[in-house]
Amino acid sequence: MVTSKIIYVRKITFFTMVNLVKEQQEKQK
Repeated sequence: MVTSKIIYVRKITFFTMVNLVKEQQEKQK
């Protein structure tokens, strides 16, 4: 199904963005 693929990709993208933000915050400490 195409819709489930889009949701899956969005979840991965969101997860990656969250990880990037966490890394940036840790570097600033």
